[in-house]
Amino acid sequence: MKKGLALLLIMGLVVMYSCQKEEPISVSDDNYNLQLPSHFPAAVIPDDNQLTKSRVLLGKLLFYEKLFAVDS
Repeated sequence: MKKGLALLLIMGLVVMYSCQKEEPISVSDDNYNLQLPSHFPAAVIPDDNQLTKSRVLLGKLLFYEKLFAVDS
């Protein structure tokens, strides 16, 4: 009986901890300064799709998201 109660308590603590809100990522929409190595060609960036810090951050988050990989 004590083992079941301890297990229930531990599971409750894990659930409470995992349900905490994550801190929002705040990024200003300032222009992003793209730095390329000197031997790279100049990047073509359309006028209607300029690089901003928030767009670059979104791209990084999507690129490294493991759920989009074939093997997760």
